[in-house]
Amino acid sequence: MRVDVRIRRIPNAQRAREWVARRLDFALGRFAPQIDQVHVTLEDTNGPRGGVDKRCKVRVLMNGKRAPIFAEDHDADLAVAIDRAAQRVSHSVGRAINRAGRPPRGRPAAEESWPAWSLA
Repeated sequence: MRVDVRIRRIPNAQRAREWVARRLDFALGRFAPQIDQVHVTLEDTNGPRGGVDKRCKVRVLMNGKRAPIFAEDHDADLAVAIDRAAQRVSHSVGRAINRAGRPPRGRPAAEESWPAWSLA
């Protein structure tokens, strides 16, 4: 599982990178064999003006031909935004893996819907 972190207009970038790595390892570590890449973008949308403007976007690319999984959160505190986004993406990845392991729901195929014997 490769983690790519991009930071825009955030002070203490190294500390934020360490927090992201630690939090994602905790949230996604058990799914690591099924995950190819994780892209994280951290940004301060308002800059020095303050407010609820810290954004964390997480995109997870799974092994195989599965659709990417996204999570995003905004908060005044960057650590809270990272924690929530990691929690959301962990839940979504777990559901996607569970869903991939189950047989599809719906009507059975036409040849399976009739008994093998005939009425003739």
